[in-house]
Amino acid sequence: MTLISEYPPLKPIPNFPGYSISQDGTVYSSRKSTNGTPKEVKVSSRGKVTLTGPGWQRQRYPKDIVAEVWKTEVIK
Repeated sequence: MTLISEYPPLKPIPNFPGYSISQDGTVYSSRKSTNGTPKEVKVSSRGKVTLTGPGWQRQRYPKDIVAEVWKTEVIK
């Protein structure tokens, strides 16, 4: 059994209910988990994560989400 304390500090991603992100850019979904604990979202070969909901799907770069959520500067 995984304990919540094993996860880094997470912040919810605005406009994407059920998704959170750590400051290091790891995206977690509580929606895809069977026991309610955050589950890591896989990064595609193009470096994006897919966020889904009822009737919508978006692909975003984790670094852009980190910049938005954690208010950090994106290094290109």
